[in-house]
Amino acid sequence: MTERTNSGTAFRIKRRYAGDGLAGTLKDRFQAHRRRKLDDRAEAHLTALACSPAPEGHEHRNMCPLADRMAELGVVESLSYEAGRHQLALRYPGRQKQIRSIVSLPDRQDGEDLR
Repeated sequence: MTERTNSGTAFRIKRRYAGDGLAGTLKDRFQAHRRRKLDDRAEAHLTALACSPAPEGHEHRNMCPLADRMAELGVVESLSYEAGRHQLALRYPGRQKQIRSIVSLPDRQDGEDLR
């Protein structure tokens, strides 16, 4: 069976194999251009906010106001709800149900699926 792969991708993999061998090719490299959006302190703030009681009249916290609150507090410049959700999921693997019960995703708007 043949996989569809871009020729540039195949060339980069071949070049990595020639330079680093099989182990170097299979191991992910550090991507300097991808900064972590949240450092350890910001992760702690996000977790504390996510685990705090939901606003009055709401059963769950919503990720959009949570991300906005992180910016209001000056913890981060900006944070998308998806980056916040992803960070919670990375921090607590295997606890997706608990994360969903603590923090709800925004509702669909204009027929758009935001998940």
